[in-house]
Formats: sequence, C-alpha cells, structure tokens
Amino acid sequence: MAPESINTKRSAWPLAVTAAIGFIVMLWTAGQAVTIAWLSAFPERQSQLAAMELKFWVYTVATVLLLAVVLAAVVALVRRRLRSQADH
Repeated sequence: MAPESINTKRSAWPLAVTAAIGFIVMLWTAGQAVTIAWLSAFPERQSQLAAMELKFWVYTVATVLLLAVVLAAVVALVRRRLRSQADH
C-alpha cells in the first residue's frame, strides 16, 4: 500500500477537534490580551504595569501559536478532503 492511501483512510475528526478547540482557545487568549492591554491604560494600574505587560505578551504569543495550529489543522483537513474527492 502506498503511504497516501493509508493517510486518507484515517479519520478526520482529530484534526477537526484540534481546529475547533484551538480556535476557541485562540479567541480566549486574544480576548485576554486585549483585556490586559485595556486595563493597563488606567492610571491606578501603573504599579502592576510590568506584570501586565508580561501577561499581555504571553497571551499574544499564545494566540499567534494557536493561530498557526488552527491553520495547519484546517489546511490538513482541506488537503485530505481534496485528496479523497480526487480518489473517488
């Protein structure tokens, strides 16, 4: 058997679940980054600014990494779908 035929017979649900959960968590981390950026604008939060800046960058990096994971999962799903349609 060729490796391509083995790859197309595997279920697509793990990729779909990865993309869906990754998208939800990505939205949450982006929301956290925006919230922290908004909170840092208030003068009474100036004493916490260094910690808030670190949290902002952690959430921003997590958002970008999750975006890459979601895009990779979606591309893999689309490629698998196109390959299975070409086989039939």
